Amino acid sequence: MFDGVYLVTPKLDRASAEEVDALESELGGALPPGYREFVTTLGEGIWSDFIRVYPPQRVLQETPEQ
Repeated sequence: MFDGVYLVTPKLDRASAEEVDALESELGGALPPGYREFVTTLGEGIWSDFIRVYPPQRVLQETPEQ
């Protein structure tokens, strides 16, 4: 899925499937399509200069409690 992605650095800080599962559980719903694949394959990053993808821990930190 990400074969044509240009990596600025080979150092990738990937999320684990368990971290993504925990995020879904904590938020109580499914995440956007492609999120799991992106963070477990590439980690945190910027896609096409306009979409920022944050790791599960940061999403939880920046999501207000309800």
